[in-house]
Amino acid sequence: MSILIKSPGNLNQETFEGAATFVADRSELLVVDLRSCIFADIYAMVTLLTITTLRAERLGHPVRLRLPNSRSTTTYLARMRFFQLLPEGVQYDREPPTVTEFPAHLLELSRLNIQDGERAIDKLCEFVAPQLPVRFREGFVVAVAEIGSNVIFHSQADIGFTAGQRYERNYRGRLAPRLHLVVGDAGIGIKESLKIGDAEVGQLTDKEAIAIALQPGTTSKPGVHSGVGLSTVREYADTFGGVLRIRSGYGSVMERQGLIVKRDVPGLPGTIVSVELCSPGRRR
Repeated sequence: MSILIKSPGNLNQETFEGAATFVADRSELLVVDLRSCIFADIYAMVTLLTITTLRAERLGHPVRLRLPNSRSTTTYLARMRFFQLLPEGVQYDREPPTVTEFPAHLLELSRLNIQDGERAIDKLCEFVAPQLPVRFREGFVVAVAEIGSNVIFHSQADIGFTAGQRYERNYRGRLAPRLHLVVGDAGIGIKESLKIGDAEVGQLTDKEAIAIALQPGTTSKPGVHSGVGLSTVREYADTFGGVLRIRSGYGSVMERQGLIVKRDVPGLPGTIVSVELCSPGRRR
């Protein structure tokens, strides 16, 4: 069976789940069709990199990529180092561009692994810190660092990515400036991780396990992690009128200004954490 991921005009956290279809053949081929894509947010990029790397690098399945027809979209993906981080052997319909300019409002994609993952997390924290009020800065940076550290050392993943972006325009009711951060991996996932410390978690659905992970003090590594990562990020997203999305296994949880939406989604190994802070320089 092969998978076709066909991008709509706007490929983001809200549209990604509807972009994938399964084709009944035995090629185990993944086709990523971005020809209609006008914009892909960093959630989509991290998720695409996770899927393509998992299939090509770990499973040895072929991957074909059809580049966006829009030149500006292709250039944006190149500036985010999207093409550079795709696994070797990906077949392109044409040669992707090479760029050397990385604007300050972009924190380009980085791969998380034991060798250089800590440096990638340091870059993420350095990107975030200047954009938050001083009294909120330390707590949020510590929480982001814990989430990244969990990917590197405890998710049992050799595939993980992170990225960040600052937007200067209002978007669908979200005030500018808007800060968007994503950390993702193809590890064991939240439910399996929590089972290490509490076997009863194994009886829950993935979305129920995500909800538990969002509670303060929840951790699979007592004495190693404080359990403040996800719960603190959740608090900051609420404080700054933002959006928190967590996708793990077959579950997805979205929280926006007190509204929580839990969904069953097509299975994906590991966990994707996406947080937007709307107008982080002031409280809503």
